[in-house]
Amino acid sequence: MHSLLAKRKGKAVRRDFGKPIPKRVLVFLAWFSHKAIRGIARYARQAGWTLDISLTYMDRVSYDVQADGMITLYHPAAAIAGFLQKRAKEIPTVDIAAQKENLDVPHVLPDNFVIGRMGARHFLERGYAHLAYVDCFGTLSESDRKAGFKMEVLAAGKQFHELNMSFNRAVGDEERIILGQTIIQLPRPLAVMPLSDPLAVTIMQYCIKAGLKIPDDIAVLGVDNDELICEFAPVPLSSVDDNIETVGYEAAALLDKLMEGEPAPAAFIRIPPKGIILRQSTDTLAIPHPALVRALRFIRDHYSDAIQTDDVVHASGMSRRGLHNAFELHLRRTVIDEITRLRVDHAAKLLRETRKKTDTVALESGFANYVRLHRVFIRHFGMSPSAYRKSNTATAD
Repeated sequence: MHSLLAKRKGKAVRRDFGKPIPKRVLVFLAWFSHKAIRGIARYARQAGWTLDISLTYMDRVSYDVQADGMITLYHPAAAIAGFLQKRAKEIPTVDIAAQKENLDVPHVLPDNFVIGRMGARHFLERGYAHLAYVDCFGTLSESDRKAGFKMEVLAAGKQFHELNMSFNRAVGDEERIILGQTIIQLPRPLAVMPLSDPLAVTIMQYCIKAGLKIPDDIAVLGVDNDELICEFAPVPLSSVDDNIETVGYEAAALLDKLMEGEPAPAAFIRIPPKGIILRQSTDTLAIPHPALVRALRFIRDHYSDAIQTDDVVHASGMSRRGLHNAFELHLRRTVIDEITRLRVDHAAKLLRETRKKTDTVALESGFANYVRLHRVFIRHFGMSPSAYRKSNTATAD
């Protein structure tokens, strides 16, 4: 096919009989993620690319693949790992995995250290004293998440448990059974976080088979927030939304720059998670203090109202000093800290998921006015509510 090069804005543009030829980009994901694909596809539509995701579905090369660039979620055990290694040396490539044997290409990744910290904080806020991270595959992403999880647990003075399980598919159920038995032997109530939603469901299944209640005995938190997995788990699964759609979008944006001849970034690009989607698997309080539990449940039911410390004191049945001491001992924060935390979380959710005006967001979240919301957001996120909304909806249609 005849083609020629034209100049546009100082850059070479491939043309076919005078018409620009769309860039063709290969996509290979060793673990399929519809959210990552959606992020990549969104950028591709904006850039006018042609996407070829057949490698993801086929996991093999059956024809001579021509392309201008490639996005991968690489795994060295993939059937086409050799092809990917060879192709990555020939065309610009961006990877969104974090394996021990990475492709030597630029990377855009979820901020796995922050994901681990976020998971631990979620459990600590619910009063857990024993928290376990399940390391299943030994990937760099797991190592980073475990490190963030462990740091947060130890900083809170709680007990960190590490479970090292190698999930070898050839072994069948044997290792999963061992994992379930190991978890059962740990102190309860126990909070558990593995790498992903499917692994969280596996843990949940074996705990249930052992007669344990979720979340009363074992609270389980996944990662990815895959709604089909989380909503249809044996117990609806709480999960960290790792913002993988934005990872896919930003990987495509970086690839576009590389295909235009711009230099690769010196370090991995890390995308912060959106937050935790609460479902039944962690919706409990593991605090051996009934009056404090009453106070926390009152706050969770009424934080969007104009409640103050005195209202919480009355609901708990304790003295003001006794309630303050209970908060400090079990949660290491104050009553006002807890009220503000829930209000901020709700406001952030509204900013991410709705188009409501910021004044409305402030009032619906329990803040007296927008000025108060603005001050709290600057303190918590280092940015205004408007900037937070923009940063979390930058890839929206």
